[in-house]
Amino acid sequence: MEDGHRLTSKPTEESSQNTEANMAASEILRSISAEVENGLLVEKREHLEHMVMQTPSAWFHPILLASGDVLEDGVDGVREACTETILLLLCHCHSSLKAKSEEEVDVGDAYGKKLQQHSKEAHAALSIISIILRKLVSKEHEERVPSNDEREDTVQPECGLQAHEDDKKKVHNLQNGPKTDSEGTGPSNKMDECQIRPSGTAEGAGHFSIRAQNEEMEMMFPQEVLERLQEGSSREEEAAKDGGTSTGTNKVLRHVVKAVTGPCVVLCAYHYNKHPWTTRGSQQASKSLLSQLTQTCGYHSLPGFLQGSSQQHGEEEPSRGHHLIPKGAFGLALGELKKRLTRGEWKKNIGTQQAFVWLLAHIKHPYLGEHLELCLPPSLLFVDDYKMENKIVGIQCLQYILDNVDPTEMRWYGRAEVVYEALHPLLYNYKPDLIETLYPCMLRVLRVLERDPKKADRPRQPSRYDKVLQVVLTNMEGEQRIPVRQACARHLGPFIEAMGITVLWHMKRLIRVLASYLEASDGTAETGRILSLGVLQTVIVQTWPRIPCHCVDLMKPLLRLLVDISMETTNITAQARNTLRTESIKSLILLRRCCGSVVEDSINKVIGSDIVNSFTKECLEQVLAE
Repeated sequence: MEDGHRLTSKPTEESSQNTEANMAASEILRSISAEVENGLLVEKREHLEHMVMQTPSAWFHPILLASGDVLEDGVDGVREACTETILLLLCHCHSSLKAKSEEEVDVGDAYGKKLQQHSKEAHAALSIISIILRKLVSKEHEERVPSNDEREDTVQPECGLQAHEDDKKKVHNLQNGPKTDSEGTGPSNKMDECQIRPSGTAEGAGHFSIRAQNEEMEMMFPQEVLERLQEGSSREEEAAKDGGTSTGTNKVLRHVVKAVTGPCVVLCAYHYNKHPWTTRGSQQASKSLLSQLTQTCGYHSLPGFLQGSSQQHGEEEPSRGHHLIPKGAFGLALGELKKRLTRGEWKKNIGTQQAFVWLLAHIKHPYLGEHLELCLPPSLLFVDDYKMENKIVGIQCLQYILDNVDPTEMRWYGRAEVVYEALHPLLYNYKPDLIETLYPCMLRVLRVLERDPKKADRPRQPSRYDKVLQVVLTNMEGEQRIPVRQACARHLGPFIEAMGITVLWHMKRLIRVLASYLEASDGTAETGRILSLGVLQTVIVQTWPRIPCHCVDLMKPLLRLLVDISMETTNITAQARNTLRTESIKSLILLRRCCGSVVEDSINKVIGSDIVNSFTKECLEQVLAE
C-alpha cells in the first residue's frame, strides 16, 4: 500500500514542478504583451529579447517520462500565451501601418515618420517572434525524467512551494533587470552571473542555454530542474540529428504554428523587399523568420512552404518528416490578407498590394488553381482602380494567374469571362505603359476563352479576336503620339500570329495602317518602322494564300522605305539604317516567294529606271538573288 502511494505521488510532484515552470514561461510572455500594449516595444526591444532568450526551453515543453507518458500539465497555458503574444505583436505592427484615410497616405512628411516608426516596430516584433518559435523548436523532444521505478530509492529534493518561489524570483529578475549597487542591495539578479552559450544544436547560435557559474546560481533552481536542463541539452543534440518530434511537443508547436503562420507570412511579405516602410533590419528579420518557419514546418524551400506538400499532385519531394502545414502557408496568408483587400480598406493599408503581389509570385501551377477564389478578386480590384499604376499591377497579377492556372479552371463559373469584361474597356486607353501590359494579358484571355482560329475542322466564325483587333487597329489608325504608336506596333504581331488566316477579314485596314507607319519616321532609332516591318512579315506568313491579291499594296510602302533610308539627308543612325535595310529585304523576299513573277517584274522595272540610287538597286538585286 505504501509502495502504491509512492508510485502515484511522485508523478504528481513532477507534474507540479513542470506546471510551475510552464507558468513562469507564461508569465514572461504576458509581460511582453503588457509592454507591447503600453507602446514600449521599440524602447524595450533588447530587454524583451533578452527575457525570452534567457528563459530555458524546457519551460515551454511538457515532460516525457521513461515510461513513455507525457506530463502536459501547464502546457496549455504556455501554448495560449505564445499564441496570444505573437498575434498581439503582429496586430500591433499592422495597426501602426494603417492610415486613417486614403488622403493620409498621400501626405509626405507626416506619414513618412509613421512609416519609419512602423519599420522599427516590425523589426522588433519579427525578432521576438523568431526567438519564441526558436524556443518551441529547440526542445523538439520533451525532457525525459526517471520513472517511479528508476527513482524508487532516491531522495526527492525539495519541490512544490519552494520551486514555485524560485521560479517567481527568476521571472521577477527577467522582467526588472539586475539591481545595481546604487539601490543598496548589490547585484541581486543572478541571471547576470550566467553565461549564455549556444546549446550546440543543429541551428547553432539560434539556441541558448543557461550555464551556472557559481553555487549561488545553482541554488536558485531545484536540483531536479538543473539536472533536467543539463540532460535536455544533450538530448536536444540527438533530437536535431534524428529529426524526429514527439507527441507532446508536436501538440504545442503545431497549435502555435497553425495559429500564427498566416499573419507571420503576411508581415514578412510586407518587409521582404525594399519599400518606404522597410529598413535593412526589418528585411533581414523577415527573411530569417520565413526561413525558420520553412524549416519548422518540414519544407526545404520557401515556395514549397507556401505551396504545400507536393505529394498532393503526384510529385516526389524530399521532406523533413511530417509537414505541420500540409496544404502550405499560401492559403493561410491570403485568408489573413483578404480582410485588408476590400474596396474601402486596401488603400489605407499601405503595403497590402505589394504583399499580395509577393505572395502571388511565389506560387505556381498547379497549386495556384486551388486558391483561385482568393487571388482573382484582389487582382480585379486593382484593375478597377482609377490610378494607372494600380491598373498595371492588377493586369500583371491577372497575367500571372492566367499563365499558372489551367484554362479549364479559368472557364469554370465564368471566371475568364469576368477577366475579359474587366480588361476590354481598357483597350480604349492610350497610355503606353498600360498598352505594354494590357495587350499580352488580353491575348492570353482570348486563348482561354476562344477556340483556336487556326483550326479548320469546321467553318470559322467571327470571335472576340476580331472584336479586339478592330479596337487595336482603330487606336493605331489615327494615333500621332510616337510612344503609343510604338507600343501598339510592338504587340500587334502576336495578335496576327494567333488569329492566323482569319486576319484576312481585316486585311485592307491592316495594310493601310502598316503603310502609314512605314511612311512616317519616328526618330533616329526608327523603332516604329522596324516593328512595323516585323508585323508585315507576320501578315505575309499567316495569309500567304491571299497575298497575291494585295501584292501591289504591300510593295509600294516597302520601295518607298528603301528610297527614304537611302537618302543621305535622313537623320537616322547607321544601326537603324542597316536594320531597316535588312528587314525590308526580308519582306520583299517573302513577297517574291508568294507572288513570283509579279514581284520580279516590278523589281526589274525599278532597277532599270534612273530614279533610284545605287543603295536601292543593291537592295533590290539582293532580293532577286535569293
